[in-house]
Amino acid sequence: MLFASCHDAPKQTQAATTTATVAGATGTRAEVHETVAVEHGNVYGDYLTDDSGRTLYMFTADNRDVPRSACDLECAAAWPPYMYEGALQANAGASSSLVGKMKRPDGSTQITYNGWPLYYDKQDARPSELNGEGVTAFGGRWFLISPQGAKIEK
Repeated sequence: MLFASCHDAPKQTQAATTTATVAGATGTRAEVHETVAVEHGNVYGDYLTDDSGRTLYMFTADNRDVPRSACDLECAAAWPPYMYEGALQANAGASSSLVGKMKRPDGSTQITYNGWPLYYDKQDARPSELNGEGVTAFGGRWFLISPQGAKIEK
């Protein structure tokens, strides 16, 4: 039986600091100091993660031009939004001009990058896992996002 790795091993991390609230696996939110970081992997190159190395994704069904999330309810349970509270700061690896925020339908605030709302994949149990890359679900496709704010597709 042949097994393939579902993730791209990181080589280095560069950090961009934010203060954020993260929606956890249970759906609860707790205020924490978070980081939008840049991981370098062998297959996908540089992509965004949080400070613990958990991969962040963008969703093609979202509206980037007027930041709006198309992922709510069941979708948000499977792909938890990267939530925000506080003041945004960016440094080393991420562009401060691309880091932003948007209001979700429930009134909470989600972190965006180049206008794309950011999400976790609940299937990524550990840092550096990339199980959500290229997945089609909930009316769109899920991709890693580069430090330049573009989807990464291989």
